[in-house]
Amino acid sequence: SVQGPWERAISPNKVPYYI
Repeated sequence: SVQGPWERAISPNKVPYYI
């Protein structure tokens, strides 16, 4: 999505990655 580098936190993977 276009939310932020912690977008993975709201993803099924539940892993906040930083790009």
